[in-house]
Amino acid sequence: MFHDTPLSCTGHDRLGFGEIAHHLATAFLQNDLSQGFVIGVEGAWGSGKSSLVNMTLNELGNKEDGPHVVRFAPWLVGSRNELLIQLFA
Repeated sequence: MFHDTPLSCTGHDRLGFGEIAHHLATAFLQNDLSQGFVIGVEGAWGSGKSSLVNMTLNELGNKEDGPHVVRFAPWLVGSRNELLIQLFA
Protein backbone atom coordinates (compact mmCIF):
# COMPACT_ATOMS: atom_id res chain seq x y z
CA MET A 1 0.00 0.00 0.00
CA PHE A 2 1.29 3.47 -0.87
CA HIS A 3 0.40 6.95 0.28
CA ASP A 4 -2.32 8.78 -1.59
CA THR A 5 0.26 10.71 -3.59
CA PRO A 6 0.06 10.97 -7.39
CA LEU A 7 2.59 8.84 -9.23
CA SER A 8 4.99 10.41 -11.71
CA CYS A 9 6.50 7.25 -13.18
CA THR A 10 5.28 3.74 -13.84
CA GLY A 11 7.30 2.07 -11.06
CA HIS A 12 4.32 1.64 -8.73
CA ASP A 13 1.56 1.79 -11.36
CA ARG A 14 -1.02 -0.83 -10.43
CA LEU A 15 -3.85 0.42 -12.65
CA GLY A 16 -2.19 0.21 -16.05
CA PHE A 17 -2.00 3.97 -16.51
CA GLY A 18 1.60 3.70 -17.74
CA GLU A 19 0.53 2.05 -20.97
CA ILE A 20 -2.30 4.56 -21.41
CA ALA A 21 0.15 7.43 -20.80
CA HIS A 22 2.50 6.02 -23.42
CA HIS A 23 -0.31 5.83 -25.99
CA LEU A 24 -1.54 9.33 -25.13
CA ALA A 25 1.93 10.83 -25.53
CA THR A 26 2.37 9.06 -28.87
CA ALA A 27 -1.06 10.26 -30.06
CA PHE A 28 -0.29 13.85 -29.04
CA LEU A 29 2.95 13.80 -31.02
CA GLN A 30 1.20 12.50 -34.13
CA ASN A 31 -0.77 15.77 -34.33
CA ASP A 32 0.41 19.23 -35.36
CA LEU A 33 1.01 20.88 -32.01
CA SER A 34 2.26 24.16 -33.49
CA GLN A 35 -1.11 25.82 -32.89
CA GLY A 36 -1.25 24.66 -29.28
CA PHE A 37 -3.05 21.80 -27.66
CA VAL A 38 -5.22 21.51 -24.58
CA ILE A 39 -6.48 18.37 -22.90
CA GLY A 40 -8.66 17.89 -19.85
CA VAL A 41 -8.83 14.83 -17.62
CA GLU A 42 -12.00 14.23 -15.62
CA GLY A 43 -12.77 11.61 -13.02
CA ALA A 44 -13.78 11.02 -9.45
CA TRP A 45 -11.53 12.00 -6.56
CA GLY A 46 -8.83 9.37 -6.11
CA SER A 47 -9.37 7.75 -9.52
CA GLY A 48 -5.80 8.46 -10.69
CA LYS A 49 -6.22 11.63 -12.80
CA SER A 50 -3.06 13.29 -11.47
CA SER A 51 -1.06 10.09 -11.85
CA LEU A 52 -2.20 9.70 -15.46
CA VAL A 53 -1.29 13.31 -16.23
CA ASN A 54 2.11 12.98 -14.52
CA MET A 55 2.94 9.77 -16.37
CA THR A 56 1.85 11.25 -19.69
CA LEU A 57 4.00 14.35 -19.13
CA ASN A 58 6.89 12.07 -18.20
CA GLU A 59 6.41 10.14 -21.45
CA LEU A 60 6.32 13.39 -23.44
CA GLY A 61 9.49 14.57 -21.70
CA ASN A 62 11.24 11.36 -22.72
CA LYS A 63 10.38 11.83 -26.41
CA GLU A 64 13.05 13.31 -28.65
CA ASP A 65 11.88 16.72 -29.92
CA GLY A 66 8.83 16.54 -27.65
CA PRO A 67 6.67 19.61 -27.08
CA HIS A 68 7.17 22.27 -24.42
CA VAL A 69 4.44 21.61 -21.87
CA VAL A 70 2.97 24.35 -19.70
CA ARG A 71 1.21 22.90 -16.69
CA PHE A 72 -1.14 25.29 -14.95
CA ALA A 73 -3.49 24.60 -12.03
CA PRO A 74 -5.99 27.49 -11.98
CA TRP A 75 -7.85 26.24 -8.91
CA LEU A 76 -4.79 27.17 -6.84
CA VAL A 77 -5.18 30.87 -7.70
CA GLY A 78 -7.69 33.15 -5.96
CA SER A 79 -8.83 36.05 -8.15
CA ARG A 80 -9.23 36.54 -11.90
CA ASN A 81 -6.41 39.11 -12.04
CA GLU A 82 -4.08 36.88 -10.04
CA LEU A 83 -4.99 33.97 -12.32
CA LEU A 84 -3.93 35.94 -15.42
CA ILE A 85 -0.73 37.14 -13.75
CA GLN A 86 0.22 33.60 -12.76
CA LEU A 87 -0.70 32.13 -16.15
CA PHE A 88 1.48 34.54 -18.11
CA ALA A 89 4.33 34.43 -15.59
